[in-house]
Amino acid sequence: MKKQLEKTILKNMVVHMNQIIGLNKTNFLSTGIFLKLPITFKFEQDDSVKLEKKLSLEALDSIFYSTIINSKPDEVLFVFKYNTDKDLKSIKKFADKYPLYFSFKYMVQLQHILRLHYTTTHHSMMLKHCMKAADPHSLISIANDIAVNNSLKAFFEDSPFKSFWNDIEEIIDTRFNSADPIKVLKELIEEYNISKAKIKKSYKDFDIQELNSYKYVVPKKKFFIGKNENISGQSSDTTFSSIANSIMDTIATHAKGTTAGARFKAEFDEVKVDVSWFTKLKGAFKREVYYKTKDYYQSWKNLSTTYRHHFKAPTTVNEDSKISLILSIDQSGSIQTEDLQKVLGMIKQNKKSIASIHVIMHDVDTVVYHLESTNDITDDVNFTSALATRSCDGGTSHKYVFKEIDSYLASNDVSKYIYISFSDNHSDIERYWEKHQKLKKLTTFWLSPSDGRAIDTKLYGGTNIILP
Repeated sequence: MKKQLEKTILKNMVVHMNQIIGLNKTNFLSTGIFLKLPITFKFEQDDSVKLEKKLSLEALDSIFYSTIINSKPDEVLFVFKYNTDKDLKSIKKFADKYPLYFSFKYMVQLQHILRLHYTTTHHSMMLKHCMKAADPHSLISIANDIAVNNSLKAFFEDSPFKSFWNDIEEIIDTRFNSADPIKVLKELIEEYNISKAKIKKSYKDFDIQELNSYKYVVPKKKFFIGKNENISGQSSDTTFSSIANSIMDTIATHAKGTTAGARFKAEFDEVKVDVSWFTKLKGAFKREVYYKTKDYYQSWKNLSTTYRHHFKAPTTVNEDSKISLILSIDQSGSIQTEDLQKVLGMIKQNKKSIASIHVIMHDVDTVVYHLESTNDITDDVNFTSALATRSCDGGTSHKYVFKEIDSYLASNDVSKYIYISFSDNHSDIERYWEKHQKLKKLTTFWLSPSDGRAIDTKLYGGTNIILP
């Protein structure tokens, strides 16, 4: 019965997905998407399940959920809860009566992938708007779901299945009339603090929560925070971003010229998390490393030994040297771990060109780590521990940061150093930067979040890099 149910659902979805996107039933698009983001079916035996005899969407929704969490990042997990084998036959009847339900559930997860909702970059961006809210991590997940529901409304209403949308809208949350998760989040904060979501069932990596009779699959806080404590290894953001880009390329190829295709393009050009800051920083950093590790000088070399008089001409000779990197990291919470991971990945790519990294953690006070290596900077025994240990505190000052840098540079060649500052820059930077003339000679990058303050580089030098 389970295999028969899976086969029925997938067969219907291949056809319906094409029609929802505005294509004919036999188009390859839905198959192409399934190949990039396949479905895994799971059946959970649960003694508490009591299936209603009446075949309704509410009853089906009560024993089914879908998620990416607790699965591979490139698979959608479809989970059915049942008590007895007799329930499986009833679920098959549900699937026959409401085949579009599963296409909708799949498209919810597809949109979460395309919008990068499961990335720590997006989560960090949202977190800045609700830090003081009750349970901000659940709040963010619920806001994402509502935004996706509102986005899908337009797709279904422009498809042959408008009448189905009228039914599905009875059991999903489409409040606030916005597909922008930040706008939804701001609207939701006050209501959420008054009526907090209730956990209906808890799993290892997520909870099934309920708010105002609506059901949500909510990733636990550790999904975004805990796994990033170890900064070695591949970033999960990179995986999700790669999948999203691949699927968007497939949609762009097959849905070109359709209303849905235009909507996909417009929507995801607008809401997709911008990572251009990292590309900009990476390029500039690589360029600076190159220039600072090549010492050019002119020498003379014989053109020919056949002449009685040896004519000589200039030639360029390179001597490799190394730079030192200075990192100051604002611990007030404005810089997220995932952003630090990306920069550390960039550092690792240049690991043999870096002689030392002077790490300054700070709020008002400072904690300093110094890493060195004659060959590979990641060989330093404290590389991971120094750069992975973070805490969040109150106010921020750069007074002792700049004092520490000035002291550190006292007996060193400033031209060999690159300084990267992680901060929202709502600090006393200008006041104390002026007091340390040596710092002005540094190659400096002011890296700040989207709600941070730009530094006037004409007065204080350096390059502003804004995170999304």
